[in-house]
Amino acid sequence: MKIKFLILAFFLFSQIGWISAQTGAITGKIRATDTEETLSGANINLVGTTFGTISNQKGEFVIKKAPVGNQKLKIRYIGYQEKTLDVTITGNETIRLTIKLTPAIIQTQGVVVTSSRYEKELTDVSMPVTIVTGKQISNIAPVTLVDAIKSEPGLALGRDGVWGTRLVVRGLSRNNLVTLIDGNRLETATDLAADLAMVDVNDIERIEVIRGAGSALYGTGAIGGVINVVTRNSYYSDQFHANGGLTGGFSSVNSMGSGHAHLDMGNSRWFFYLSRMYRNAQNIQTPAGKLANSQFTDQNISAKAGFKLFKNSEFKLAYHNFQAEDVGIPGGGTLFPAGALVRYPVEKRENLSVELVSRNWTSWLRQTSVKYFMQDVTREVEHIPFTVKLMPGQPPKRVSVEKVTPGAIHLVDGVQFQSDWLPTKNQYVIAGIDYWQRQYEGHRSKFQKIEVLNAVDNSVMKTILKEIGELPLPDSKYASFGVFGQDEVRIWQEKLVLTVGGRYDWIHIQNDDALNPAFEITDGIRNDSPTGQTVLWTAGESKNKSWSANFNMLYHLHPALKFKLTTARSFRSPVLEERYQFIDLGNLVKIGDPNLEPEKGVFGDLGFELSLNKFAFSGNVFGNEIKDMVVDLPSTYQNRSALKKVNVGQARLTGFDGRIDWGVLPALALYGTLGYVKGEDVKNNTPLPLIPPLNGRLGFRWKSPMYFNLDFAANMYATQDRIVADELRTPGYTTMDIFLNTNQLTTRFMVTRLVLGVENVTDRLYRNHLATNRGLIVAEPGRNFVVQWLMEF
Repeated sequence: MKIKFLILAFFLFSQIGWISAQTGAITGKIRATDTEETLSGANINLVGTTFGTISNQKGEFVIKKAPVGNQKLKIRYIGYQEKTLDVTITGNETIRLTIKLTPAIIQTQGVVVTSSRYEKELTDVSMPVTIVTGKQISNIAPVTLVDAIKSEPGLALGRDGVWGTRLVVRGLSRNNLVTLIDGNRLETATDLAADLAMVDVNDIERIEVIRGAGSALYGTGAIGGVINVVTRNSYYSDQFHANGGLTGGFSSVNSMGSGHAHLDMGNSRWFFYLSRMYRNAQNIQTPAGKLANSQFTDQNISAKAGFKLFKNSEFKLAYHNFQAEDVGIPGGGTLFPAGALVRYPVEKRENLSVELVSRNWTSWLRQTSVKYFMQDVTREVEHIPFTVKLMPGQPPKRVSVEKVTPGAIHLVDGVQFQSDWLPTKNQYVIAGIDYWQRQYEGHRSKFQKIEVLNAVDNSVMKTILKEIGELPLPDSKYASFGVFGQDEVRIWQEKLVLTVGGRYDWIHIQNDDALNPAFEITDGIRNDSPTGQTVLWTAGESKNKSWSANFNMLYHLHPALKFKLTTARSFRSPVLEERYQFIDLGNLVKIGDPNLEPEKGVFGDLGFELSLNKFAFSGNVFGNEIKDMVVDLPSTYQNRSALKKVNVGQARLTGFDGRIDWGVLPALALYGTLGYVKGEDVKNNTPLPLIPPLNGRLGFRWKSPMYFNLDFAANMYATQDRIVADELRTPGYTTMDIFLNTNQLTTRFMVTRLVLGVENVTDRLYRNHLATNRGLIVAEPGRNFVVQWLMEF
């Protein structure tokens, strides 16, 4: 704690004051060349300086106090070609510009990403990274974050319900991916997907996915990739601004109504952003009928603020409160008896972060930052198994399990410190430390009705109500401390970019005693030492330490042609659930192992990118080899079938993914994607479970200069028959989606547009391989008519 305050004090009292100088001003408006629409949110910067701004809802911008002299003005807007203008600024003069940007064939053109732990343009990133922008998300009105990104090459949707979805990156998911919200680590249980569902899709600025090992930057868990969700924010501006927006939507497939409102304001010294979301959905309709218990209700509040403390220092504050209620978990599967009713009565994520950033200390120290973050995730489950068991004896008994109510609090908090250095003009170095810990407190109660029967006619002589308390995991803590660094060098006239990074982590895990059962309450009388009580887990601790490294290369063979190479060594220390879980929900028992060894991975990726004015192609081949991979293997527990966590010898995932975009006409572009991954248990020469099949997408975008944009896509999945025992073969299928987005209608006070769409146009009956094998969800959503209205003022 003392160290944290010393760091903050150093930041506050080591800043330089404001410096006066002769300045000018630049004002203007940003428009699109094809539609003449004004472009809000465009980034306008004077190259080589800290002066810049963002265009407002009318496409207007102002840069005051710009330094005099010959300057280069750079304008970036997502989905449009970057533009640089030469401007000459004289003292006390205002330059007025009208700037028109040309649409790019690649929709993510101009995106600046932060997954590399510092800001850089997507075109300069050597790692395999997928980006989906907020504009792309608003064009399709998805239910969850994963729905928004599932069609990108190398990515797939896994489903534990309609609301509970998870992302699969090149065959890996759950514990093999690190999830970040605005760079803050999100840790929670992963047996039933819910972490990515607790993000307001209306509040997303962009989604960044590293498709491959990222442990050298983010530590344990990034053996398969990193998901970084960047949420919307306000901005600094030389003139005071106040903007807002409203969004309303409806989806027919589950009668989902949604509403979202936001407000942002600021000036040159501060900004503030506030948003509110609410959604309510009924059971979803499939071509096979309604999917029972698939309803949900959720809501979110987000707030962000920024303050310039000094000329080069900024204090940032962010808060999110997401809450879901009555979330159905349809299906059954291995954990739940067939016909069981399972839902989340309450699911909540509360996040708070504070950050202090200082920029341009010297010519070689570009930035330093220190951040504290906290995430409190509460998960409550209600499971009604509808099981009744007759117990012979004198007298006989009928035992009904009325419900099982597991629940837990997952509290994660941590501190990050990072410094960015520019030793030379062709070198960028980052170094830092981070510490985070996850504290778990859980419970599970099993409510039984025991009816004592008459041995002659089976009539009920007596009814006993019993609550059995259990611990799915012992109260425990998982702490990680890491030191990292990375050096990026540009050589050969900046045609070749080499990046070398490394990290060392110390992991410390602690757990309390766990008794089974923990207590029993019979007809209101509590007994903390019931008959048959045993010690399930004894108090203990475990320590892991490991190193990670990466080497990346980006070679510009031609301005339009790039080759990329990524190699990495990664690791993953098993999480609390894998070490200590004891899950007994009436069917199969799942047992952890506190002595599991860390997974260790070696990853390689070779990429090729071609980008012309009317044609773009990107493709990657990859391999990921994981030793001591943690899997579930059949076992027994108290003479019952069980799955136990064990380390297996070696797993190998190989494959390819790619994308092509072709502007065949000024208003017409064709696009296609393809992704394939093969998972193998090398030791046993068998397939890995839950691997997505070969899949791809073909579509076209047509833009009417005056009225609307049309996007049509066919989503194609091959048959998946490389399966393990107890895994279902999934036939291939094709679905089609079509979306129409109107052009902006701009009035004096507001900008509006309308989104109309049809998903699964032909109402195709199909199964998602990554959903069916997690339960009894045998049919995906049917034809869905989507309407969304967006207004900004």
